[in-house]
Amino acid sequence: MSRTKLGLIGSLVVFGAGALALRVALVQVIPRLHSMGVEPPLGWFLGGGGVFAALLFLALWMYRHEGHPWKWRAFCERCRLRRLTVADWGWTVTALALIAALTGAMMATGLDPTPPALAFEPLDASRAWIMLVWVAVFWPLNIAGEELLWRGILLPRQELALGRWAWLVNTVGWALFHVPFGVPTVAVIWPLLLILPYIVWRQRNTWIGIIVHAALNGPGFVAVAFGLV
Repeated sequence: MSRTKLGLIGSLVVFGAGALALRVALVQVIPRLHSMGVEPPLGWFLGGGGVFAALLFLALWMYRHEGHPWKWRAFCERCRLRRLTVADWGWTVTALALIAALTGAMMATGLDPTPPALAFEPLDASRAWIMLVWVAVFWPLNIAGEELLWRGILLPRQELALGRWAWLVNTVGWALFHVPFGVPTVAVIWPLLLILPYIVWRQRNTWIGIIVHAALNGPGFVAVAFGLV
């Protein structure tokens, strides 16, 4: 049961494949769904959800390919899903505050982080049920797919090859994954892309990434869904 080193080139290949899949979803799949009459947010849930499901599947496949057993404790240990310490919570809260402040500053410049494929009319009462689909299915799939693969599986492999620079390569790869959303999106979310991988790497705890990612992604989508931004 050994982990294979993942250097710069290998990292770019994996993250790049994810970016390619995301681009296909944004450019081909989601517009096709819209043309078929599928609600725009549901189009994103289906098209984007397929990408995040693939990321989750890849994380599980890589875990098993390393020879680990299908046991929750072994999975948690491999993916560094460890009990949060007081220090972990301190870094988590600090990250949330810092990322929120820096992201707000970026949005204050007038940049619109919403890609055209994800733009839709604000939800009214008759369409509020869409949020139930998001909360129950898409949101957890999004967070689990990204964090378990990018930070739980790949980051430890990157550390074997890149040492203390692993988090930075993880950041570059994660930014590459978001390029299909457009430059404005990457420009607005750069605090998340930079700070989250560093703190997860520093504390060796993937739960930090899951909590920070979910806590920022969730309110962000709600704000877009109801036309608050």
